[in-house]
Amino acid sequence: MKLRIVTLTLVTFAIASLGILAIKSISQAKAASNVNNKLSPVINAKADLLVKDKSSAAEARCFCRGSRDIGSNPSEVPDACIDYGTIHTYYGTFPQNEDNQKDCQARCSKLAEQDSSKFMDDNWVCQNCYGKPGGYTFRAYSKVGTRDWRIAQTNSVNCCATGGEIKCPNGWIADANGPGNKKCKKDVCYVPEPCPPNNTKIGDWGFTWGCAIAQWGPATSINPVVIKSCQ
Repeated sequence: MKLRIVTLTLVTFAIASLGILAIKSISQAKAASNVNNKLSPVINAKADLLVKDKSSAAEARCFCRGSRDIGSNPSEVPDACIDYGTIHTYYGTFPQNEDNQKDCQARCSKLAEQDSSKFMDDNWVCQNCYGKPGGYTFRAYSKVGTRDWRIAQTNSVNCCATGGEIKCPNGWIADANGPGNKKCKKDVCYVPEPCPPNNTKIGDWGFTWGCAIAQWGPATSINPVVIKSCQ
């Protein structure tokens, strides 16, 4: 009888011990799961930073160009007036992500803003990127990999034309519409009415205006027209 009681007590103790161990295991598993759930977003958000071997990671380059305004998010910047080329390279599982796009945009913006010899030089922009008078918006565009371009920096310029003065011999009148170096004109004779149509060309020699026959002549000097900032 005593042996049965002892045996039953031992069995009961064993079952209770197993129950306690099971509860501890479940609690530990839940705790581990909670830790993993908390770490998972952090690990996913920093996935690109965990790539140590660049040779096995995806790669995307950051490009920067200066161009006439062609919109906010163009797919191409074909006629760039300034091409800064590749200014940074990203590595990771998805190197074209939005964070890298913004970082590239900031790098391009700073590069253009500090480019006092071209991008921020209004005279240079007027002469090399527009070539005619007017008000213009000059942009710096950036992109990572194959994504669309986005505006990184802006320079508003006002361009004016200077020079172009024509000096003629005595008795001649300056006219920039003349062919080649022949920018001077004078009336040489008149025809009876009815007059021919105005500006009827007589080769490179002259033209008609009303009933007058005008002759083109070479200018003494011509100052070239220069496009530059109005300021």
